[in-house]
Amino acid sequence: MTTTSTLPTRRCLVGILTFLLVAAAGCTDKPKEAVGPAFFDDEAAALAAFQADPSPTNRANLARIRALHGYRLLEQGQHNRDPAAITGALRYAHRAKELVPDNAMYHFLLAQAYGENGDSPAGLALAASAARRALELAPADNRIRLYLGQLLFRQKYFASALANFEIAITSDLSLAQPPLISMMTVAYVMDVLALRGEKFMLALLAAQPDNHAARLSLAVLLHHQGGAKDPLAYAELRKVQIAPTASQQDRDYAAKLTTLWPQEVPIGNAQAQGVRP
Repeated sequence: MTTTSTLPTRRCLVGILTFLLVAAAGCTDKPKEAVGPAFFDDEAAALAAFQADPSPTNRANLARIRALHGYRLLEQGQHNRDPAAITGALRYAHRAKELVPDNAMYHFLLAQAYGENGDSPAGLALAASAARRALELAPADNRIRLYLGQLLFRQKYFASALANFEIAITSDLSLAQPPLISMMTVAYVMDVLALRGEKFMLALLAAQPDNHAARLSLAVLLHHQGGAKDPLAYAELRKVQIAPTASQQDRDYAAKLTTLWPQEVPIGNAQAQGVRP
């Protein structure tokens, strides 16, 4: 499957959200230290204003500024692999969320900061909890839904991850890009949900006949089920190989699977080869 994608990466999401928060807060100050002083200048001013007059406007302004610095520290931590910056992002996310607990983006910031703390079960659980709360507050936001799906995938809750991926793609077909389709294919196979995946990819291909990532996924899922569905899998590979809109990479991959599959040693009634990480 090709690797070109319009699906936002975590870093891209941080950049987008930082831009939005800058516009909302009207803030241009930059941190003076790598992880930030006790208070940034704009935060200190907003805090003083809030302490003098704890109005909803001043509360919201202080929360926006704290979230803005949280996203800056998160991006810094991702770019520099800086655990201290991630810790700072967590601190700012909590502060913003405590001030305005019904703002989805503050919970989303918290989820992303926790998500940067490796694959420890506790960290991923905290990240998923924050992402779920963000999604409750903004159920139509596919950025949050996809991130929650990725967290669940990392936790090996494949069926739950797939539910979020499927909802997101169904609501916005432009999200059906190769990296996400590949992740879904792995999840379908790992959770013994190949038939469910087959049905979803068939529906997706009905809407997007030239989505060759989806067609390759369908071929893998059909082959994984084996038996009478195996010839159908080869037929899907052939469609990719002769499709004028398919990339050379997709054609080559289809040809490779066509060559490799007959050499497999069957595992029961299932075949495992063909799922690309």
